[in-house]
Amino acid sequence: MERSPFYNLPFGIYQESHLGRIRHPYGELLQLKEWQDKRNEVADIKCSVCGKQEEAWVFFMRGHSKVHPTFQLHHKYYVMTSLPWDYPSEAFQTVCATCHTNIHETTIVPVYANAEMRDAIQAGANVEVCDRCNGEKIFPQWRHVEGGVCFKCRGLGFLFYYSA
Repeated sequence: MERSPFYNLPFGIYQESHLGRIRHPYGELLQLKEWQDKRNEVADIKCSVCGKQEEAWVFFMRGHSKVHPTFQLHHKYYVMTSLPWDYPSEAFQTVCATCHTNIHETTIVPVYANAEMRDAIQAGANVEVCDRCNGEKIFPQWRHVEGGVCFKCRGLGFLFYYSA
């Protein structure tokens, strides 16, 4: 698999280019080919909430046609360190725009700091903010030692406990 030119840092998704580091807003990422490919792979032809059938718009421009789907993919959870298309198919739900808005207005979509946190919580772990670094992950004054990473949480900002 080819390595994506995009990567996450706190407060945004970035891409290295000859111009330096470029920050990409989330909505802009949804216009990229990688997202369109994932959407085409995962999307269904009806809304999983209300059952409405999809009606695609077809644009004709300069002798070419382009199908613009009206349905959206809803992320059932977000992982801060993942790009919008770097999720398994089960993490998405095909919905119409009305149902998508209702989902975001009436439910809280889980947001995980990273894949390790998501996996631990889904496996039944209790998660607590690291009591050594208070969730900050690093100690700036100790950057010269292993990059300042908290040794207790290994830079995750969280501790995981499993009940017996």
